[in-house]
Amino acid sequence: MLIPNPASDNFTISFDSENEKSFTLLIINPTGEIVYRQEILAEEKVITRQIDAAEFPAGVYTVQIIGATIRKSRLVIY
Repeated sequence: MLIPNPASDNFTISFDSENEKSFTLLIINPTGEIVYRQEILAEEKVITRQIDAAEFPAGVYTVQIIGATIRKSRLVIY
């Protein structure tokens, strides 16, 4: 889940860990550049992260959650 979308100064990402031990969270700008990266240890069943997007230029960003056996992508409008 990604809320709010469209986002203002920040947004929240929430996802099920699906028995993965760790994830990489990426936010990719419209030109394909990684503008945010965070390594996440899956300590809970549902992972929630608040992202401060105040410094991001307006545009459509791709949010990717990458684990050993899963990859999820969502678009966020900022």
